[in-house]
Amino acid sequence: MPKFKLGPTEESDITSSYNTLEGITKSLVSLKDFKNLLTERHIAGYERNENLTTFYVKGNFYLDSCGNCMKADRDIKKLFPLIPDVMDDKSFWEFIKKSNPEMGGIGFSIASIPPSHIICPVCEKPWTIEDCSDFTEYSGTEEEKVISLKDFVGKTLYEVQMAFNEKTDAIYRINQPELMIRNDRFIDLTPDPDYADHNKEYPDHMFLMNKRGWVGEKNGIDGDYLVQEGDDGYFNIWRYYHKTCNRKKINEDQLAQYERIFEKAGFKELDVRLLATPNQYCSNGPDCCPSWYNVNTIYGTGILIGWRKRVINIDWSQWGYDLSYLFPNEDVTKWEGGIHAWGEEKAIEYLSKIAAEVKNSKKIQNKIMTYRSTHERDLYNN
Repeated sequence: MPKFKLGPTEESDITSSYNTLEGITKSLVSLKDFKNLLTERHIAGYERNENLTTFYVKGNFYLDSCGNCMKADRDIKKLFPLIPDVMDDKSFWEFIKKSNPEMGGIGFSIASIPPSHIICPVCEKPWTIEDCSDFTEYSGTEEEKVISLKDFVGKTLYEVQMAFNEKTDAIYRINQPELMIRNDRFIDLTPDPDYADHNKEYPDHMFLMNKRGWVGEKNGIDGDYLVQEGDDGYFNIWRYYHKTCNRKKINEDQLAQYERIFEKAGFKELDVRLLATPNQYCSNGPDCCPSWYNVNTIYGTGILIGWRKRVINIDWSQWGYDLSYLFPNEDVTKWEGGIHAWGEEKAIEYLSKIAAEVKNSKKIQNKIMTYRSTHERDLYNN
């Protein structure tokens, strides 16, 4: 866990540039200089245990007494364009109170500011000191990927990491201590002696020494390891998106998934059109949550679809017809007007049944059209 304090326990007497208003202001000439200053503060707080002065930078960043950099839960600079670039704790809160006496508390959380050499994958523009707070926590979420190291045979892992450090689309780290290198030559199908009792009880589901061929620090793999033919590396990847770019990307990705689902489910004959509507589950807003979609068909807007954490919410209540009888044996959340699908495959399975039932029953089609007509008339009259 990172060190964390909401301000110094005692007044700091450190006069190094990274701990003065003048020094921090000077670093704001570029994102690279500001990042270097943040590194200096982190080293001072974590390695030398220095008690630092707290500062607020460009309204949106809080530099705490331990060397952490935190980001505000809202865009303070946008709310108060005239806020000074660097302020101490007392000045910052006096400014906020004077500018908006009714404003409540401001939350701050640990932030990893985009490096200056990284670009936003959507607009392909580099990050600058002016827009380095314009990213969402969602965009900084790490990915995991296995990447072939065939182009680095004979190089050390240290050299591999240095090469990946030059990439501009994301930050790549081959830093998993137990899962660093994979190769078929490391596969060991010997029963694992640490699970002898389990293996004896479940001979068909044994724990093996190294079923997939991964090795790491415990196997002597470090930065001096020379990459061999057939080696793959396990990378953590961080990408950073502007808020508008992130919103554009997640909505495009989500729309593509739903279009694929409805096509595979046989809705093509129903003249499907997906109409975006605000996310009805995520409370964090459109910057990190994709839209839900109303699905318009020849029988009107009948289905509402959207992700709720790990399930896809499929709601057909706008058709006014109970289709839950199609899923008698599904042990999931379901009701007269909808069902939760655990993933894309289940969503396709459920929607395939719905499409077939609606397309093959004049009775259902008539009831849907009657309900739609009555419902829309009631809404108009009200």
